[in-house]
Amino acid sequence: MTAPAAPAAATSSAAARVEAGRRVDALDGVRALAVTTVLIVHALPASGFPGYVGVDVFFVLSGYLITTLLLAERDRHGSVALPLFWARRFLRLAPALAVFLVALYPLGEALVGADYVSRALTVMEFRGNLALTVERTSIAPLDHAWSLGQEAQFYLLWPPLLLLLVAVLRLPRRAVQVLLLVATAWVFRQLWLVQEADVRPTDDFRLDGRGGGLLLGCALGALLSWRRSVLALPGLAEVGLVALLGTYAYGLLVEPVSLQ
Repeated sequence: MTAPAAPAAATSSAAARVEAGRRVDALDGVRALAVTTVLIVHALPASGFPGYVGVDVFFVLSGYLITTLLLAERDRHGSVALPLFWARRFLRLAPALAVFLVALYPLGEALVGADYVSRALTVMEFRGNLALTVERTSIAPLDHAWSLGQEAQFYLLWPPLLLLLVAVLRLPRRAVQVLLLVATAWVFRQLWLVQEADVRPTDDFRLDGRGGGLLLGCALGALLSWRRSVLALPGLAEVGLVALLGTYAYGLLVEPVSLQ
């Protein structure tokens, strides 16, 4: 009697999963770690725990996953169905957000009165980060929704831009990778300048501030999608985990920042 075949999920490599646009379990673990650190810093705001690193890690993962999904779909089908992509992203975010905002209504009304409804609508329109940084208006007690707004704007802007680079302009893959790395460096430079000016703490919620993590993820997605063998290098996951933990240690011991 022959032994039963191993499940595909157990035998497929991370590279094959990326190629097929499938879920990579290890990245779920990284996402969980990033979210946990954000929860820690908001639960213990005086601790100085570098929860901002978790936000940036989450953005890097988002840029990476969206880019690999888009490139995998184009490789398989020769094109990307943007309306379907946007519909899937909307259905992933909007229903849960709507339930959350409705459930929070009693507390929000008690804290800010009738203003809660208009602020909730701003968040539901995925404009929380723009309200804080461009319009200079309060969305309390929903300030943390700035990251969701930036995520939704990334979903809207990045796919057509990526297709412009690879399908319309037909830039060589190496040129796309270099362009993304240069853009990442520029945006991180802008974030540093904003933080040095220290005009207002929420200024780094702008796309030209926190967009660096998203762009870095996009660059990694372009690099690894077109060089999938890199994912199979022995010890790569361990090196990544050490680098991530080292970043947290640096933020905690050298540059403690409290998000309040």
